[in-house]
Amino acid sequence: KIEYSTDNGKTYVEEMPTITNASSVTITAKISKEGYETETVTMEAKIDKAPGKLLLPAYSGVDINEIKVTESTGPIRAVSSDTNIATVSVEGNTIKITEVGVGMLDITIISEETDNYYSKEETFRLSITEKYEWSFPTIS
Repeated sequence: KIEYSTDNGKTYVEEMPTITNASSVTITAKISKEGYETETVTMEAKIDKAPGKLLLPAYSGVDINEIKVTESTGPIRAVSSDTNIATVSVEGNTIKITEVGVGMLDITIISEETDNYYSKEETFRLSITEKYEWSFPTIS
């Protein structure tokens, strides 16, 4: 018979323990059979964080003002490499890009680290070629 303990041998159960989150757990196994000496084995089980996920749709040669993150393992954050060209903001799983000037910049989208996942980031280059400014005449 094999029994397991996760509380330093205070209590034992026959069901093998399961670990559902990234953590470290000490497991003691007690192996016994009638007529034989009981053996115990203790080990440290470490479950490491999983790689983060960040899935973005493919864009190429199109005007974009919003990017919808299709999958992420953590909260989303976005950074503009040049806020004189464009700023970014995050609302839920949507990154909003606001043009401020013209030029090239990098937009980095980050899925933040959590208890169970490492962070993941994607960077892409954005070229803003024209900034339209509208003015309307005042009618008196």
